[in-house]
Amino acid sequence: LGWLSATGLDAAAAQDVVGRAVPRASRGGTVDGDDLRRAVAKELQSRIQVCPDLGLSGEPRRVAALVGPAGSGKTTTLIKLAVRCGLMARKSVQILSLDSYRISAADQLRAYAGILGVGFQLLETPETLGRSLHEYGSKELILIDTPGLGPAETEDAGNLAAALLRSPEVEVHLVLPAFLSAAAMRQAVSRFEIFQPRRLLFTRLDETGSCASVWNEALRTGLPVSFLCDGQNIPENISPADSGRLVELLLNLESDQAAMAA
Repeated sequence: LGWLSATGLDAAAAQDVVGRAVPRASRGGTVDGDDLRRAVAKELQSRIQVCPDLGLSGEPRRVAALVGPAGSGKTTTLIKLAVRCGLMARKSVQILSLDSYRISAADQLRAYAGILGVGFQLLETPETLGRSLHEYGSKELILIDTPGLGPAETEDAGNLAAALLRSPEVEVHLVLPAFLSAAAMRQAVSRFEIFQPRRLLFTRLDETGSCASVWNEALRTGLPVSFLCDGQNIPENISPADSGRLVELLLNLESDQAAMAA
């Protein structure tokens, strides 16, 4: 139990995982360490949900909005998704930005949209979102960028959330940097509950030595993880969420394997 708790995984969750894994690893009343690790990995893998996709299934088109705290990498992630889930899949793409707070962010998106050859529109107010979604009804993938709102901007967050929720076809992904502490991660998730996110998307995995906060919030909320980002390169540093990969990150299996190979 100690080595699993040392990862930073919630103590109660760690205890339950080990409690269910021990019987599977037991042979004649003894428990082999390697067998226990494999049993723990299998148990963890069965607990975390992943849904590496954009937009609601069954809809004629896919519409996804990225929300999250400032600095989480929403804008860069949106461009990666436009390439991976749009252009590489041969889908027509439209980018909408509700971030009229930061001119630089809108300019960055406009520039990338021009390079990629996809549509871009900056919406001055959240209330115009519904009209724009109707206007671009022929687009197969619509990605919506939003501003990084701080704790004090509750009114702006409320207006933005209301606009997104008025369009039920919009799937909200909550974008969170993996390096946040457990407390900061929980606070961020709580602050953005008003948006009713359907997916968690984690960024900046390359900037942390532990992804325990990722696991703790995914298990606590029960929300599936959609994508993982581990760098700034576009479009390389993004991958569909995979439960096996998340287990490797939590247990540092890659580091262990590298050390053994050395």
